[in-house]
Amino acid sequence: PTVAYTNIPVSYTSTAAIGAIGTITNTGVYQSPTASQTWTTLCNPASSSCTANTTFTTTGTYYITCNAWASYNNGTTQKCTGNQFGIPVGWSYCGDPSRKTVTVSTDTTAPTVNSLTRNPASPSNASAIAITANVTDSQSGLNTVVISVNSDTNGNTTGTWQDLPTCSAGGTQAAYNCTQTWNTNVTEGKHAIRVVVADRSGNSNSATPFINHFLADRTCPTFSGLTITPTSPAYTSQVQITSSVTDVGTG
Repeated sequence: PTVAYTNIPVSYTSTAAIGAIGTITNTGVYQSPTASQTWTTLCNPASSSCTANTTFTTTGTYYITCNAWASYNNGTTQKCTGNQFGIPVGWSYCGDPSRKTVTVSTDTTAPTVNSLTRNPASPSNASAIAITANVTDSQSGLNTVVISVNSDTNGNTTGTWQDLPTCSAGGTQAAYNCTQTWNTNVTEGKHAIRVVVADRSGNSNSATPFINHFLADRTCPTFSGLTITPTSPAYTSQVQITSSVTDVGTG
């Protein structure tokens, strides 16, 4: 990446090619702050490809650059330049594509919960509900998403939270869907659903989590009586039939 964040591992890969005139014997990847030009070797294997893993601990601007060594068919050896350390500002070993300038910042912004959907939708008498949270983080990338359901049956958050399995987002900066199934064989009523999401820098919305609700209703309405007025109607006369039905769940 050309934009990175402190204490978040990143990787850079250099691949060199020379064609039929010789063989690539080594490649190297190096890192330095742009201001001090203090170079650190990240990798230097005896192969044509080198993958370097690094973690920036301080903010600023850095160079990531590479070098390559070749053994030619005529018996000579050569590399893209001389001493890779102490190079001039902005200089690149093997042409401009061999250098990247990386800006490193500190991520202090919590991820965002964009939406929460339930399938089937609330209210429902289903025995299991698929809950999907759509989340994003545009900086260091998403780490984990935890969906929880509260035991309180009046929509409050004062009951016990049941955490569903954690979704691992893998550091993505794109919109991410975390879907988990809640087994609703619990006390009927209106349950709070919470979404807590964390990024790779440790920022989280746990202090102000996203809250939604689901109404679980698996109780049939109650039929409490039927009256006919008059009770003995004459032939062709009008009759009034009254029934009483109540429902304490969804109505």
